[in-house]
Amino acid sequence: MKEILTVKEVMEYFEIGESTAYKLIKSINDELQKEGFLILRGRVNRKRLFERMGLDN
Repeated sequence: MKEILTVKEVMEYFEIGESTAYKLIKSINDELQKEGFLILRGRVNRKRLFERMGLDN
């Protein structure tokens, strides 16, 4: 399974719109960046996304 998800994949998985997906990704990436991780704009770590959404991956 992929470790990094794109906006399109987040949109499809959670059945949300593009702007909502970007906001969700930005929120998680902001947290990761504060923790010292490098981030890729428009992409998100799958594990962290699922943890924040309260889902088991």
